[in-house]
Amino acid sequence: MESPKDKSLLPLKIMVFSLGALLLGGVVFLFAAVIDRHNERKTAPESSAESSDDRPTTSLPLAGMGAPCKDDHATLSLPQGARVEDFRNEGPNLLLMVVSPGGMRELWTVDGCTGTLLHRITLSNAAG
Repeated sequence: MESPKDKSLLPLKIMVFSLGALLLGGVVFLFAAVIDRHNERKTAPESSAESSDDRPTTSLPLAGMGAPCKDDHATLSLPQGARVEDFRNEGPNLLLMVVSPGGMRELWTVDGCTGTLLHRITLSNAAG
């Protein structure tokens, strides 16, 4: 025969079992996400585009940018030592934050299909 004490602990036992199952499921999900990310990085395509000059090139991701592109990639040449600090899709174009080795920042608007530089805006601090 069950004692009243055992009946009063039943909700606690159910809660402990449920929370344990949630914790175990979360750990399994975390490991699966880490393994998926690891495999995704291994299978990322390498850029094999060669440039005719010594300037670094950036391969532009063209999928999902609106109108379909004729080619599946484009190449954009950056000035020597410059790097892309940030970018954003703006319709069919890309908006790039390019930083030169001297620290000068520029906003570049680039055609998403051809890689053609459309606009360049140099950012500077106002004196004052």
